[in-house]
Amino acid sequence: MRVGEVRGPTYTLTPTFLPRGAVVAISTSTFRFFKNKDLTDTTYEKWQISTYSHQKGRRQYWNAVCKCGRAGKVCSSDLFRGGSKGCKSCGPVTHGETKNLQRSHEYSALKRILSRCLNPNNPDYKNHYGGKGIKVCDRWQGRQGFANFLADMGRAPSSKHGVDRYPNQKGNYEPGNVRWALQREQVRNYSRNINISYQGRTQCITDWATELGVPHGPFKWRVKKWGSVEKAIAVPFLGRRMVNQTRKNNKNTNS
Repeated sequence: MRVGEVRGPTYTLTPTFLPRGAVVAISTSTFRFFKNKDLTDTTYEKWQISTYSHQKGRRQYWNAVCKCGRAGKVCSSDLFRGGSKGCKSCGPVTHGETKNLQRSHEYSALKRILSRCLNPNNPDYKNHYGGKGIKVCDRWQGRQGFANFLADMGRAPSSKHGVDRYPNQKGNYEPGNVRWALQREQVRNYSRNINISYQGRTQCITDWATELGVPHGPFKWRVKKWGSVEKAIAVPFLGRRMVNQTRKNNKNTNS
């Protein structure tokens, strides 16, 4: 490692294992203790160093106590590089969902949910999720958040399934109000959809057009123009030229 420059009481170091331009700032006391290899009564992250333990090869180990109360031995180089910030119980959770830098489908789904609801820099935060008050339950956050999410939701049926808020589309992401759903199912749950009641049932225009076997575009125009499904399907659906002629005739009749 090399010392880049000194800024007041802080040394700015550029370790050789970091990309060019990356720096790690440590205090003067931290640098002095590391250089002299005397870490007695110092604190690194969650470790409280007590006494020297032993040396193995070039690595020096120290007796330390984590904030949670667990005692252990930690290498001085690991402390300096940030390789050890606490005991295994307080360290990152190992769940095997990010092997070889590849996130699992379920892990990525939870990360997207958390980002949309908690990160103001996310493009969807302001107008669709966090900015509108949509929240993620505490059970799915923190160290055990993913484990709880996986226990509540289970594995996705396929890689094409995503997390959908259902049945309360305006509710939060929490157990009982989410499901794994395909994209076409999630689209049906959008708040901007136009839902229509017909024959005692309510569903969006696209579903009605599919069920009735009529073209979606003209059917949607008729429903919005004429105000009911009965009137929309009373007139046969013809080619584009005939549809345009029907619109022209209706316009002349209304005028």
